[in-house]
Amino acid sequence: MKPSSGTPHSLSGRPVGARRRWLFRLVAVGAALLAAELALQVAALLSPALRRAIFVKDVPWYWTDPRLGALPNPEHPDHDAWGYRNPSVPDRADVVTFGDSQTYGYGVGARDTWPRCLARLGGVSVYSIAFGGWGPIQHLLLWDRAEQLKPHLIVQALYAGNDLWDCYHLVYDLGRLPDLRPPDPDTARAIQEAEEKAPLLNAIRRQTEPVADDGQARPIHQGALGRFARRCAGRIGLCGIALKAYRFANAALLPGDLDEWQRARAATQTEEANRWAIDLGGVRTILTPGYRLVALDMDDPRIREGHRLMLSALSRMQANVRRINATFVVLLIPTKELVFKDFVERAGVDIPPAYSRLIAMEEQVWRRMTDHLDQEGIPWMDALPALRACLSRGESPYPISADGHPNAVGHRAIAEELARELRRRGDIPSGRSQNAGGVR
Repeated sequence: MKPSSGTPHSLSGRPVGARRRWLFRLVAVGAALLAAELALQVAALLSPALRRAIFVKDVPWYWTDPRLGALPNPEHPDHDAWGYRNPSVPDRADVVTFGDSQTYGYGVGARDTWPRCLARLGGVSVYSIAFGGWGPIQHLLLWDRAEQLKPHLIVQALYAGNDLWDCYHLVYDLGRLPDLRPPDPDTARAIQEAEEKAPLLNAIRRQTEPVADDGQARPIHQGALGRFARRCAGRIGLCGIALKAYRFANAALLPGDLDEWQRARAATQTEEANRWAIDLGGVRTILTPGYRLVALDMDDPRIREGHRLMLSALSRMQANVRRINATFVVLLIPTKELVFKDFVERAGVDIPPAYSRLIAMEEQVWRRMTDHLDQEGIPWMDALPALRACLSRGESPYPISADGHPNAVGHRAIAEELARELRRRGDIPSGRSQNAGGVR
């Protein structure tokens, strides 16, 4: 018989001491994690800011609202007490900006939106009242918010991509500001006939439906596993931090936008194509001419009516601004398709007919718009040259995906151009204002 070494062994043959050491390590790690979790829970109780930083709560961005169509949710961690994308609600603001998702800043951090950039560049306090799908009609309904902040300057941003449709939808489908409807029976008859033939709301919804599933595997944060992970991340601090780290790495490392561009590039392009992938010397993106054309087709009486409603709303805003002794400026934000127009034409590529028609319609919209603004004596600034200048430098102001919202480069370009123009006009000072420490 082999003599015993004197070290106790388990039935599996592993020394009992080694098993105890591993058990001790597991207990120590568990105790450390428990202590860290308790610390995170205490920190979250003491500081709302830390609570938002630690936990992941899938709070809705907005609620359906019969008056505005959509109402941003004040409980969202990116929103202030009024529901807008600002750090807080100030007592006063030098500048109030009205706009839609191009101003709200879909796809970029709050600090990178052009209103926040304008605050830093102009040395003024800026409060943004903006949300996706909003246009001048919603902003007329929210005018008391702007007046409450006693601004000396109000900037109304107009986006060609959907503002005409938004104005039509709010007045005709939701019944807001019915006094803006025209007394002209021919216009009313043309709109009614067009609606009976093909409701515009249905066409818009068809165009905004997501692209069908291409069969590729979904990221782990989607599906049943993702829902379970988000529930844990909303209650357990360590899970919340882990999920945020995963999302950051996923956004930074996975080539999702590039894959989307490559799939669109391989697709057959037709006149009705919604997705057109282009490559201009390394600057890549996906244009969506068919999608944009539905909401910019000036041959449609409902879109023409939306344009007229927009002009009427701007005239009312000008009157409101004069009443409170402030200044009014309109900022024109083009579609991504118009920004890329000159570069696409110089590239010598085959241009889909839908793209050419879209460009013609948008240029018509802006001509009519600027003529009206000049007649009314309303100052305006066009963001188109600044966004095209980014492309000339080899920087794309838009993501490579089909997203039509500016990226951080585009937002900063808009803010820089607006700050220069406002400073030239004397609407913002060359130095910092007394209110400059307010909203950032």
